Formats: sequence, C-alpha cells, structure tokens
Amino acid sequence: LLPGAIQRVTTPAIAAYHGKGEYENIRKLIKNTMFRVFLVTIVLSALLAIFGKFLIGFLFTEEFLPAYIPLLILLIGYTIYALTISVGGTLSSIGKVNIAFRISALCALMNITLNILLIPKFGIIGAAGATSISLLITVIIVLAFLKRYIFK
Repeated sequence: LLPGAIQRVTTPAIAAYHGKGEYENIRKLIKNTMFRVFLVTIVLSALLAIFGKFLIGFLFTEEFLPAYIPLLILLIGYTIYALTISVGGTLSSIGKVNIAFRISALCALMNITLNILLIPKFGIIGAAGATSISLLITVIIVLAFLKRYIFK
C-alpha cells in the first residue's frame, strides 16, 4: 500500500520534470524514492516475518499457520517489487505507455505460466514461489527500461 501511495506523488512529479526537460531531477527523485521505500519496506517485512506466526494465529486461527511459509516466500518478491511500484508510473510519465503495458502483459503471462507449472507440484508454496519469481523478474525488466530511458 505504501509504495502505491508514493507512486501517486512521484508519477505527476516525473511527468512535470520530463515536460521541463529536467532529467537529472527525475534521476534524483527515482533514486531517493526507491532508497527510502526500500528501507521502510525492509523494516516492515522483517517485522512481518518475525511476528507472522503470531499474527496469523491471532487474526485467524492455529489451523492457518501453514500459511506462514508462503507468506515468507511472498515477502521476498513483494519487498523487492515495492521499489518499482513507488516509481512505477515513470515509463508512462515520459511517454512510454506502450512499453509499460507490454511489461505488465509479459509479467502477467509469466506469472500465469509459472503458476500452471508450480501449483500442481508444490501447491500453495508453488503459487507463492511463482508470484515471487514473476515479481523479481518484473523488477529486473522495469529497472532495465529505467536504465535505458532515464539513466542513460
């Protein structure tokens, strides 16, 4: 939720900087935002990992404790993915909407494929793994395009 809220601020700022040709400000905004979001996300993820069993038992019941391992697997993917969510509107803000769409479509297709392959063999662990893997690959793809268009 936090990176999504931050994106609502960074997206128009990046568009404004792009319109003025202030590319160094875009680079600074992206670097600072990603660094700060990473720090906050690491702390929150660590707390969730530490207190996850307690929270699952408290909020639900003891029979839901097997969900703890998938939670940890998903935390890996989402902790890293939070970086790109916070600046996720960058490509659209600089007029590369088609690329942002293609990345989303590719990653959705990859997630579906990984789920089809991993769920039958590993169950909920496979679903969590498929999601984390696709999120990590999404981060790599987004960072590659940010490097290409922003960090030339």
